[in-house]
Amino acid sequence: MSKTPVAVFVSGRGSNMKSLIDWSRKYNNCGWEVVCVISDNKDAPALKIASDMEVTIYFVDPSNKSKAEYESEIDEILNSHDVGIIALAGFMRIIGEYLLKRWSGRILNIHPSLLPAFPGLNVQKRALNAGVGFSGCSVHLVDEGIDSGKILGQATVEVQRGETVESLTNRILEKEHKLYPEVITEYINVINHRSSVEEFIIRMHERFDIIHGTKTGENLLNDISGNKPALGVSACLCGINCRYDGKNQFMKDLLRIDEEYEIVPLCPEFAGNLGVPRPPMEFTLLDVSRGENQVDLQIETGESKLSELICGSEKMKTVFNELSCHCFIGKERSPSCGSNFVHMDGKLVLNKGIFTSILAQDHIPVISDEVFRINSKGVLKRVLLNLKNKKC
Repeated sequence: MSKTPVAVFVSGRGSNMKSLIDWSRKYNNCGWEVVCVISDNKDAPALKIASDMEVTIYFVDPSNKSKAEYESEIDEILNSHDVGIIALAGFMRIIGEYLLKRWSGRILNIHPSLLPAFPGLNVQKRALNAGVGFSGCSVHLVDEGIDSGKILGQATVEVQRGETVESLTNRILEKEHKLYPEVITEYINVINHRSSVEEFIIRMHERFDIIHGTKTGENLLNDISGNKPALGVSACLCGINCRYDGKNQFMKDLLRIDEEYEIVPLCPEFAGNLGVPRPPMEFTLLDVSRGENQVDLQIETGESKLSELICGSEKMKTVFNELSCHCFIGKERSPSCGSNFVHMDGKLVLNKGIFTSILAQDHIPVISDEVFRINSKGVLKRVLLNLKNKKC
């Protein structure tokens, strides 16, 4: 598993820096590692500690340099290590505009108070003078203010009778050593997850455009690995804006299976030229003079859209077969992709949508998104196992 490189900025003794290095090595699957330590103080004890721990160290002298020049030099170091996160740990310089612009949302700091109370220096003395019953520490994002960025995590310490600045500082420091690496781990997971979602949705949009003919000169078969089973999925669940309301209904559960399966976004409603957003529609039961019942699919004006959706569904079935999809995960209650329920004459009734009905005629397994969310991998394994054991 690749790890996010973290740079630690220090000015003094480096106790929080050491705790970060220790944590990342003890919990090897935490998702990050300290790759370098940067200081504005050549005599900072933290530099020797980091060096002894075989972490690359840098003293960047701020003397006779503008703020931008100084931070530009630091930025070059960060880029040379492909740093993803900066962790301030007792760094006694205010981060300037140069780094803030380039590293927005990726600079974290730990502060020994329960922010927003007591930002700045001499925190514990001010807290005791104010007579607070609790103090603690906060991890926050760094912005242009003084300890004013978004708070990511906090830990509390009860102020004891006879508490001194030194005793309170030391007890809070113990909390800092645990809180800071935990918050960094959680924050990096959030960032990486966000990135994986964005990459997934971009890939789904590209596949959607090829499948539905809005991108020419591409062959989706070249993008589908023969080593992984392919699954058809309602396009709206893949992060493609829904034909009905134009909204993104992305189902994050798909990320858990993305490495094991090729996901193919399908939308019979788009293929049937029903528009975005399409008009609301539902099934209706028609009484025919011969005494037989027929079902139609109508919009609010009474105009039928059944033939358009059947045409779009047939197109999607052709794609489904060409890409050798094993099963289909559909948006429940959709007139095209519902697998158990659809709307008919103002009521929710047991039935399938048009596309899923066509798939069912060929005995193709259809999974409701509501069932899939409960146990994504378990459901797929059962379906694929049944297909493997099925007699032809």
